[in-house]
Amino acid sequence: MSLVYLTDAAIADLEDIWVFYSPDLGAERANALVESLADRLQAFAQQPRLGRARPDLGPDLRVYILGEYLAFYVIEKGAITVVRILHGARDVDHEMKK
Repeated sequence: MSLVYLTDAAIADLEDIWVFYSPDLGAERANALVESLADRLQAFAQQPRLGRARPDLGPDLRVYILGEYLAFYVIEKGAITVVRILHGARDVDHEMKK
């Protein structure tokens, strides 16, 4: 498995991460952070079952820890689809049920 798809919500999450960090870190470091998260998603897609199942949040939903962030995703044929990327300090149960 090597393909990673991002939902519109996951793309918006990455954009929000950039917007949050860019004033303090600067655009270059905010870009590096977002790129690092994207690279780590690609790397773990090789072993997508490493993430923990979260059936309480959605059918077939899994979560993988990316440092301070949590990637919520589903496994599909030959790919993973990342549904959301949320900071671990957020109320993920609330965010995922929106």
